[in-house]
Amino acid sequence: MKALVSHSADGPEALTIEDVKPRDPGEGELLLEVLACGVNFTDVLFLLGLYQEASAFPLTPGGEVSGIVRRAGAGTSLPPGSRVMARCRLGGMAEMVTVPEDRCLPVPDTISDEIAAIIQFSYATAYYALTRCTNLREGDRLLVLGASGGVGGAAVAIGRSLGARVFAATSSPDRLRPVVHMADEVLEYPADISPEGQKAFRQTLREVVPEGFDSVIDPVGGALAEPAIRSLASGGCHMVIGFAGGIPSIPLNLPLLKAGRIVGVSWHDFLTRFPAKNREMLLELFGLYESGRLEIAPPESVSLEGGPRILQQMQARQLSGKWVVLPSRAAASAG
Repeated sequence: MKALVSHSADGPEALTIEDVKPRDPGEGELLLEVLACGVNFTDVLFLLGLYQEASAFPLTPGGEVSGIVRRAGAGTSLPPGSRVMARCRLGGMAEMVTVPEDRCLPVPDTISDEIAAIIQFSYATAYYALTRCTNLREGDRLLVLGASGGVGGAAVAIGRSLGARVFAATSSPDRLRPVVHMADEVLEYPADISPEGQKAFRQTLREVVPEGFDSVIDPVGGALAEPAIRSLASGGCHMVIGFAGGIPSIPLNLPLLKAGRIVGVSWHDFLTRFPAKNREMLLELFGLYESGRLEIAPPESVSLEGGPRILQQMQARQLSGKWVVLPSRAAASAG
């Protein structure tokens, strides 16, 4: 089979297409033909050797896929021919990947291969944050930082589907195109925020929503975190999802003054500790999409050959919207 492979921690530039023998499924495992593989910033971190749970080289990136079961190991219940989505951590940017069955979920006919390959990480994380880490209600004021990114864009869409007033904050309004129509208002902040920029952003937040935000989704951190926490309404919740802008130092008097909460959002911890509850949550998410309340912008796609270029653009933060790699068939866009 063909696969994207890196032999060193030199980032996406080190990826090459190689012929690799797929691993036979062992007990409790399934061999999938990969139909689509979601592209995530986690893939870049693995390729740089910077992911918090490092993996040895050589490696193939790609952690969320949709596919068809081609061979089933002993002790499995999904037969060959089943259409599934799967969390594989690595190996998804290849024509075949072997995955434990307990990381797979059958895909409803109403969900396309491409949507199935992106709904797990970004959308599941945002849905978990907004429905389990806080209880977002209709009419709540939701601030989404990094709204042009994967989790941020998903949070904009899910927030709207749940009836919140959504304020999408980004340094690149042009990159917000896939979800801009889902936001009640778009806020722009400078890409490099100085102390003066922090104060200016905090003032902007106060002017836009003087009463404060009920919830904040924060995959950025860095210099944006403190102004966002200061903009919380009394009893508000600031949800920490990532640190694309660096790890901030936050004065701990702020949550006390706001009578609020700073919550760490780890969907991975939730699905590991509560697999049955996670499956129930995913079915809720599917139902929200199937009902038409949740709009998911169809991802852009590239062939396996285009994968390194897209990952390079993601590393440089030049990518907008969601992307998938299509290993087994021609991509819908140039790649």
